Amino acid sequence: MTSLNEANLVEMFLESLISERGLSKNSVSSYLNDLKHFLIYFNLKGISVLKLTTLDLSTYLGSIEFAECKSATISRKISTLRQFYLFLLSEKLISENPALDLELPKKEIRAPKSLDSSEIEALIQIAEQAKDINGIRNYCMLELLYSTGMRVSELITLKLSNIYNPVEVHEDYQVFLINGKGNKDRIVIFNQRALQALNRYLQVRDGSNDYLFPSTKKCKKPMHLSRQMFFIIIKKLALEAGIDPNKVSPHKIRHSFASHILQNGANLRVVQELLGHADISSTQIYTKVLSKQAQDLIFNHHPLSNSIS
Repeated sequence: MTSLNEANLVEMFLESLISERGLSKNSVSSYLNDLKHFLIYFNLKGISVLKLTTLDLSTYLGSIEFAECKSATISRKISTLRQFYLFLLSEKLISENPALDLELPKKEIRAPKSLDSSEIEALIQIAEQAKDINGIRNYCMLELLYSTGMRVSELITLKLSNIYNPVEVHEDYQVFLINGKGNKDRIVIFNQRALQALNRYLQVRDGSNDYLFPSTKKCKKPMHLSRQMFFIIIKKLALEAGIDPNKVSPHKIRHSFASHILQNGANLRVVQELLGHADISSTQIYTKVLSKQAQDLIFNHHPLSNSIS
């Protein structure tokens, strides 16, 4: 089979993922990059990917090109190959899945990096001082990010329709439905500070499209503020607050949210739901940053402790 036909197979595979699983652009791009490298490797060797064995795949993953890769990267590549060959099997293009028996490397468990509460407060105080429209928007985004633990992709794609239709309204907080990872709806909670920041922003918000944080670029199609732009905004706020900008990112603020509420006594199941983690194991890594007192609270005193330890 020629490389062109194999490239077409990859395209068909990605189309199936988009239509059947509703993957995000970032996820599809990750699959594509993995498979592009995979095709090039075996095309140079003159071997069709339809003829590969488990040994061939193991040799590929053990090649010098992956020697410095983290175990998470290798695991992702194995997952990509498994799903690709599962697709080829479903299309009856192969009779056996050579990726099925690939062994995953031992998972590295590392405590996520987060900011301490004083650094977060410094960021928020600097942002809160803004008087112009963009500054008030930036403060609102920062407050929502830290108050809810949303992913940056969830934050920038928030719509007015989400905001104007809360699921629950309470005296001190409101519950909203947002579109999360994997195109799945989930709830987030806006506390009093987040609501105040949001109301302040809505009073000055400029833009006719339904995105809560519209792009300032002139486009025919309604667009939201980009991830890259918000990343730059966070770095600038860090500099103004006297914090090393290399320590600050939207993802680290999400980690800070999780770490801080756990340190204050929240249990892992609650944090799992708030973060939108499908698997509790994704949330358990936060126990590495907990104080001894908080760990005792979660693992020894909470009624669900037996099921999450």
